Amino acid sequence: MDQSFAETVDLHIRNNNGKLRFAYPNLQFSGGITANLVIGIYKLIVPVTHESLNWHVRIFSMVTYLVSGFALIFRFVKHDPAKLIAILLLATSGFQFIQPSSELIAGTSLSLFVLCASLRWPRLITSLFLAIFALCKVEFAVAAVAMALFWAWQDTSSRGHGTKITWGCFAFFGWMAIFLVPAFVLSGANPFSSDRSFLTISNTYIEFFQGHQFITISPSNLPSGPDLFAAKFPLAKSAMQFIINYPKQYIDYLGISSARSVYNTVLALKLLLVSGGFVLLGWKDLGGLKPYITLLILALAFTLLPAWLVVHVRVRYYAKVFPLVVALIAAGSMEIAKKNAMAQRIFLWTSLGTIAMQLFSFKSMVEFSHYM
Repeated sequence: MDQSFAETVDLHIRNNNGKLRFAYPNLQFSGGITANLVIGIYKLIVPVTHESLNWHVRIFSMVTYLVSGFALIFRFVKHDPAKLIAILLLATSGFQFIQPSSELIAGTSLSLFVLCASLRWPRLITSLFLAIFALCKVEFAVAAVAMALFWAWQDTSSRGHGTKITWGCFAFFGWMAIFLVPAFVLSGANPFSSDRSFLTISNTYIEFFQGHQFITISPSNLPSGPDLFAAKFPLAKSAMQFIINYPKQYIDYLGISSARSVYNTVLALKLLLVSGGFVLLGWKDLGGLKPYITLLILALAFTLLPAWLVVHVRVRYYAKVFPLVVALIAAGSMEIAKKNAMAQRIFLWTSLGTIAMQLFSFKSMVEFSHYM
């Protein structure tokens, strides 16, 4: 099993010595609350075995990820050749094979949120998808709150009903409460009970520096990452204490994190960084796409910044936003091309180059999907 959350989630209500027990997901677990709930419900509906579960989860996540991504492309990209190129960009990316599948579930919910927002679907449905995205990982919650506030403000402005801004926000925070409260009430679990950031930073620090600072230790006697970290930094009992008590070491750590993050960003987006930059330079000509590009920027900033500060931005972290990146770069390029024909040529050549590079690395994305 490559992704433990799919195997461990169990939404059955069981009788334990006369007491009913319901194991509700914890926000700090892999897959957060909502990705676990999605897979848990799938397991309740579809009979799976231990041997087939991983493939069930991966196929289900891949199909929903691609279908929601293609729907975004058809919604925003009106120019048929650009639409075809955008579909090829998404299909050849290899992101649909990424593990853990919670990244794809987050991407699906984010795509559906933006799609529903653009179609002016009822706020109750639109906010549900944003809440699902928010609780797929603990670090997505801040991004979702920022997106919810912007969406509510933008939705109110476009509809011309200032008093209705609260409904979009209330719907989103209502869904958040519905998902979070059972973690306290039903299972008695505190969704913030474990310090996931500290466990991440301690393991990653050892990964970065063990060849330099721990080289005298025999590999056969090498303790675990947290044990090594605790021995070297006894005053660090949390991620924040490490930053405060060992600022020089944290700056060193942040330097390597930054270098790896930049490298992985180039690996993930390739030449789309060029066409995406050109779209941003043509901001004044983007028209009705501006609110959705703003949502994308908020999603990128508030999900990737915590990763950069605590671990480093991995290639797979872009999976959740990649359908939105492709759809909006394609749509934005075509919009700018109405006044500047260069935008269309830049999009064409950078996209063809990206597709070629993705095809070259496609096999690696499939084989090493859990390590990207």
